[in-house]
This record gives sequence, structure tokens and C-alpha cells, in this order.
Amino acid sequence: MRRYRFRMGSRDCNGFYAMIRESDSTLLLGLRGGYGLIRFNIRTKDYDFVDMQRLQRRALGDLLSLCRSRSSGLYCGTSSGLIHLTPGGDIRQFDRRNGIANDMVHGVLEDAYGCIWLSTNKGLTQYNPRTDFFHNYAAADLDVTEFCDDAYWKCPYTGRLFFGGVNGVVWIDPLSEPQADYRPPLQFIGVEFPDGTSLPIPCRDTLSDLPPVRIGPGVAGFTVSFVAVDYLNGENFEYSYRLGGDESSWIELQKTNRVTFTDPAPGTYRLDVRYKSHVLDAADAVYSLPIVVLPPWYGTTVARVIYLLLAAGCVMLVIAAVRRHYKRQQQIVRRVEEEAREKLTEARVNFFVNISHELCTPLTLINGMNERIAGAIHDPELLKYTEVMRENVRSLNDLIQEILDFRKIEEAGFGRVRILPVDIGGLLSPQVRSFADAAARNGIELLLEVSPGLVWNTDASFLKKIVLNLLSNAMKYTPRDGRIRITAVVEDDTFLLRVWNSGRGIEPARLAHVFDRYRILDSMDRNMYTDSASRNGLGLFICHGLVQALEGEISVRSEVGSFTEFSVRLPYREPAEEPVAVEETASATEPVAGLTAVRRDDKASVLVVDDNRDILWLIESALSADYRVRSCCSVDEALSALGEMIPDLIVTDIVMAGHDGLDLIARVRGDRFLRSVPIIVVSAKVTEGEQIEGLEAGADAYLTKPFSVQVLGATVARLISSRRMLKEYYNAPESAYTVVEGLAMHRTDKEFMDAVVGAVCEHLEREDLRIELIAEQLGFTPRAFSRKFKKVSGRTPSEFIKEVRFEQAARLLKTTTLTVQEVMYRVGISNKSYFYREFQLKYGVKPKEYRQQP
Repeated sequence: MRRYRFRMGSRDCNGFYAMIRESDSTLLLGLRGGYGLIRFNIRTKDYDFVDMQRLQRRALGDLLSLCRSRSSGLYCGTSSGLIHLTPGGDIRQFDRRNGIANDMVHGVLEDAYGCIWLSTNKGLTQYNPRTDFFHNYAAADLDVTEFCDDAYWKCPYTGRLFFGGVNGVVWIDPLSEPQADYRPPLQFIGVEFPDGTSLPIPCRDTLSDLPPVRIGPGVAGFTVSFVAVDYLNGENFEYSYRLGGDESSWIELQKTNRVTFTDPAPGTYRLDVRYKSHVLDAADAVYSLPIVVLPPWYGTTVARVIYLLLAAGCVMLVIAAVRRHYKRQQQIVRRVEEEAREKLTEARVNFFVNISHELCTPLTLINGMNERIAGAIHDPELLKYTEVMRENVRSLNDLIQEILDFRKIEEAGFGRVRILPVDIGGLLSPQVRSFADAAARNGIELLLEVSPGLVWNTDASFLKKIVLNLLSNAMKYTPRDGRIRITAVVEDDTFLLRVWNSGRGIEPARLAHVFDRYRILDSMDRNMYTDSASRNGLGLFICHGLVQALEGEISVRSEVGSFTEFSVRLPYREPAEEPVAVEETASATEPVAGLTAVRRDDKASVLVVDDNRDILWLIESALSADYRVRSCCSVDEALSALGEMIPDLIVTDIVMAGHDGLDLIARVRGDRFLRSVPIIVVSAKVTEGEQIEGLEAGADAYLTKPFSVQVLGATVARLISSRRMLKEYYNAPESAYTVVEGLAMHRTDKEFMDAVVGAVCEHLEREDLRIELIAEQLGFTPRAFSRKFKKVSGRTPSEFIKEVRFEQAARLLKTTTLTVQEVMYRVGISNKSYFYREFQLKYGVKPKEYRQQP
């Protein structure tokens, strides 16, 4: 006798419940505790564990019995079901969910037909490996239902199977005549509701589908009952059901043939029911009952369609809102980009304008020196050089003017358009002739074609600038021995101006950007330090702005390597009813004929103020022969000099360090001893608005840099002569004067002031009363009227109109019963807060308090 012990790793595995012979030398030992099987070779004493770790459902449990089938492998009865080790090495596990009566399998035997019999705690189970089907024999079939371990045996002679239980032994004779296979039909009995009502279901003897059972909306639940029609073995049936189709799992019913559903959702269902018999060997049939749970009115198809339409509408609204949001975001991005581009453009323009202002002083010095040299020499060869210098100074000055025109367009446009009949031939011929010499030097053929007697209503100054810039552009891009043709005709009540030139043409990609302000500035950046001129890009932009101001169109067409043609179309416009009086100003580059310097033994004194010593020297050298000139480098120095002398004339710059020229003008005009001294402004601030600002501040003349020293000399002589004539005027006999409010005033000035007062009172109720209306009524231009009014009264017209309004308001408050609001409208003021504030500033009290004063 020998003893063998087995170990699995560090664990002892020596508890056995079952044993079976596998071969002459091999035993299979069934372990307890879930360790599975040991294969033990009794000859070699070797052993190994049969791997059962691949089980998928549950733990192995104690291995209680073993049965080796003749054809289908090894069957192991365990405390957790049946284990089948197939000849191919696969492991299968069966339990109650597969149909076994109970998971506690005490004994396993194979009958003569290859079926496997299992003894469990709840009866016998027959397993057919061919059909994979289980049949259970329970209390209704057997007197013994609970079986014991190791109480099973197969008779080798008769093939009978014996199983011992707690209250007897059961044997099975597989050679006996088998029972006929009978499968009863399943009948759905009816549907019951919680309120006690029921709905019968028609009987069917086949598996065909029944008509659907319709459940009304709002039902809390319902119960479906069914039965397998078998009056002998009815207790051997176990029912299971599923709801929802073939993919749903089966649910077993415990000893009942009723299934209850609570709170069913609306919809269409299929209730599948099957049963299992403990005594029948056949596959279960499935019986189906269609069930339709009707939805409430808000869950019907019509309601769903409405919901779908509403949802679609909401989706469309959301999409529209998202699109609007996206569009707004895109607009914001574009606006930010445009603002950034505008800022960059503004910085560039300011840069070019600042450079232009800086160039004015050197050009003034060059031009002034050149004029002095030209006046001092008589050599024709040297005079040619001075003429070339003069032309180049003029060219640079034109470029500066174009840059400033560019700034002018950006800020305020071109101003008022004056439409008058214009002789087109007479206007174009001088412009074309001005390019004749340059064209001849380069062998360029210059042609002008104008319809005879062509007259068109337009602004002559605008049209001149358009022609000048288009011709300049054509001259730049026309090669030697090329051709330029200017054509002016009228077609279909439209004036058409074409400027055609031969040459390299413009690439199609650049045609769309010819008039683009951003591309023009880019071009200026690139050409700034090169020999190529960028002024023509500015010229084209200015042309575009001028044409738009005339309500016309400008276009360009070109063929690369052949030609370029600019076309300007101007529509017909009615001329102005009467010519607009235009105040002519002296040119900054040409002298005024007919005036000579005042030459007396006692020379007139001139005070020159500029922070550039070279300009001071130039003006002093130009005027010192005829006048006593005193130079000052700052406004403070000039004010100190004015404390020592009263000059006959002042020449000043605007932009200076510290106080500027406008401050000086204001100090002079505010001094009763100096206010009559003429003032000439010489400045690099050349725009129309800047000139108006200087003239309105009190300047008598405004010359822009670079200026001609001859023009400066002529202007000085004219103003000094005018001042002396004014002195003679005021030295007239006393009868020529009248006393107004304690002040002596010349009678002509008194008549002028009376006319002004009458005109103001006539239109006092108009809130938009402007200087232009008064000036037009009195026959003055606005500028001339302003200068004369300030000269006579010492105030600006705007100040005078304001004073008349409030004096009239005060009179109405004292002499009438009009309300304050009515008084305001009588004097042309609609802003209540402004009226109260200014009235209190003038009279020290509010309007109502003023009326109550004695």
C-alpha cells in the first residue's frame, strides 16, 4: 500500500470526490474546492492538472462525479452544474439557465442511446448531446426528487441506470418502448387590466400570428395569460417569454402562466412565449402575440409630424441665427482688418505728409537762391542751368502738392464743384502744349483730337487736374518714339475723354488695383528710395476722386506689350444759375505784376519770424534792399521785439517750437496798437483748410512753401502800400466819421454795419443762419465779408450773430409775455441747455430771473 499526495503550486490538492479510468495506466481524479481534474499515470507516478480555467460563466465548484462517454468525451458532475470536455479539447458548462433541473449534479451516467442522465437535488435530467436538449423529471414524474453523492450505477448486462436518493432508488430502462412525442399547442387566454376589465384573445391552433391586441392610451398596466393545452402533463410545463424581438433575452416564469407589464410605453411590441416540458424531447416552439400600445393625442403620428415641423423650424432658426452670428463675426473681423488697414494707411499718409512738409523749407531755399542767381547773371548757358533747377523745384513741388491733395481727399474731399460751360478745346490745348517739349525730347508723337466747338458743362479746374494727371501718367510709361493720343468727344449725351498711349501696358492682375489707395501707398513704399517716380500712382487716385466728384466714371483697358487707354465719362449736368465769385489769390511761384516795392528815404520796417535761420537769411536778403528787416527765431523773441517797435509788416511761419505763428497773430490782433499791422504767413502747411485757418486767425496773405521771393516781395509791397492808404483814409476830415456807442466810426463802415444788422435781424429766426447767407445778401464772398467785418468791428461774424440773438432774446423777455421756449424760437435757438447756459454767462442770471428784474 502506497500513498500519493498532489500539489498545485503551493497548495495541497488531495481532496477527491470522483475517480475514473482514462486508460490502462491513467486515472482521472476529480478534486473538490474548484481545482478541477488531475490526470495521474500510475506507472510513472507523474500527474498534471487538466486546465479548466477557460470556463466563461461561473466558478467550477466541487467535482462530484465523472462519466466517460463512448463518443462525446468526458462529463463531470459538479456542485455548479455539468462540465463537458469534448474530444477536441473544448470545455462546455451547463447549469439551470441551459435547462438542468438543479446545479448540484450528484451522478452522471450514459445510456445505450448516448444520452447523459444527471441526478440532482431536484430530480433527474436527460441530456441529448446530439440536439443539445435537456429534459427534466421532477416531482410529478418521480417519487424520489433529491439524490445523493456516489449513489449511481449502470448495469453492464442490462444497461439499466440506477440512481439513489434520500427516500428511494430510481432505475431507468432505456430499452423500453419510448413514449410518443406529443407537444400541445399554446393558447393566449386574454388581457386583463387593473380596473378589472379584460380583453379576450381568439384561439388559434397554429403558430401563425394573431391579430394585434390594442391597448388604449393612459393604461397603467396589463396582464397577458396563456396556457399549454395538456390535461395530463400540464404541471410539467415551465414558461418563458421575451418582449421586443429575436434579440431580446428570454425571461423564465416561476410556476405561473401570466406575465404583467406596468406603465407600457406607446409603441408596437411582439410578445413571444414558449414552454418547456420535463418529459418531452423536442425543441420548444415560439408563440407570438402582437401588442399595440396606443399613444396619447400628443404622441400620435400627426403630433409627431407637427413636432418634426416645429423641430425643423427651430433647427432652421438656429441655423439662421448661427449664420447671422457667423456673418456678424465675419463682419467684425473684416471691420477690424479694415480698421487696421486704415490705421496703417493713415500712418503712411501722415509719414508722406510730414516728409512733404519737411521738404518745403529746403525747396524754398533752393528756389529762392536760384531766383537770386538767375537775376544776377546774364550768361545764357548758366541761365539754362537755373531754368533746369527751377523746373525740378516745380516738379518736386507738384509731387508735394499731389501728396497733400491725397490727404485732402482722405479728409474732406475736393470741396464744392462749380459747373459752368467750358470750352473743351481751349482748356485741353494749353495742357497738351505744356508736355510738348518733353515729348519732343523723347521722340513721342503727341496728338490732340477735339470735336470742333465742343463746349461741356463741367468744373474747369477739376478737368484740368484730370487731364494733367492722365498725361503725366502717359508720358511716364510711353517709350521713346512712342505715341500719345488725347481724344475728347460727346457720345449719347456723355462727355468722353480718352488718353491713349503706346507702351508695355498693364498686366490684367493689376488693372483692378490701378485706383486702389492701398496699392498706391504700397507702391510709394517700394519706390521711395529708388529712381522710379511714384507720383503717377497718386495722380491716378486723385483722378479717380475728381471724376467721382463730377459724378462720372473712369476706366482703364490695356493690352500687355501694346497700349494703355484711360477713359473718363462725364454725364450732362445743368450749369450753375450764375457764376460763383472766386477770390483770386496770388500764386506762390509767380510774381504779381504792376506793384513795386515802396522806396522812400525812411524805409518801412518788416519783422520776420521763423525758427529756420536759413529761411530768415533768405527773406532778409530778399527784402533788405527796400526795407528795414528785423529777424526773430521764435514767437517769444518776436513779442519782445514788438515791445520795442511797431513794424509796418510782419512775415511769420506757422509751425515753430514753443508758441506757433497763430499765437503770434492772435497776440498782434489783440493789441490795440498793433492790430492794424499787416501779417503775411509763409508756411509749409499748404492745404486749403490750413490756409483758411491762417487767414481767419488774422493773416492778410498766405504764401505756401516753396515760395518765390519775387512773389513775397510783391506781396510785401502791396500790403505796406495798402496800410499807408488806410492811414490816409483814417486821416480824412472828422465829417467822414460818426460816433457809434461812444466810438468813432467811418460813415461807410457805419453803413456796412447797419446793412449787416438788418440782414441778421431779417433771418434771425433761422437756426442755420450762416455767414454765407449774409455775405451773399450783401454782395460779398464769405471770405471777403469775414475779413471786412472783423476789420470794421474787431469781431468775427459768428460772434456778432450770437450777440444779436441774445440781445434780442433779452429784449423780448422784458417787453413781451412770450414764454422762454417761444423766445428761443424767435431768436433761432432750439437747444434749451445751450440757451440757458449762454444767457446766464452773458447776463449773470437765468432767463426767468432776468424777466423778473426791474
